[in-house]
Amino acid sequence: MPPRTVFDPNGIYVFVALETSREVAVVDAYASRELFRFNVGRAPQGLAILARRLRLYVSNFMDRTLGIFDVSDLTTRGSVDGRADRHAHRHRD
Repeated sequence: MPPRTVFDPNGIYVFVALETSREVAVVDAYASRELFRFNVGRAPQGLAILARRLRLYVSNFMDRTLGIFDVSDLTTRGSVDGRADRHAHRHRD
């Protein structure tokens, strides 16, 4: 089974798949607090991160889709203003 949590390449943030809410939560690993959530699809179950391109891959079981989100602003700048669309947005390769 794919992991439901994954750390960013620097180990600062944890991405957590929230299957019943159709979201991924972003957690500050050091402060142990949730920063924000963003919508991903129905029943997100698996997460993976591609460190080289700073992309978060989300397997949405009920949609039978793979969401690809650019998390580069969050992981390189560390800026969080509570708006998920600025920090993790669906990317179309």
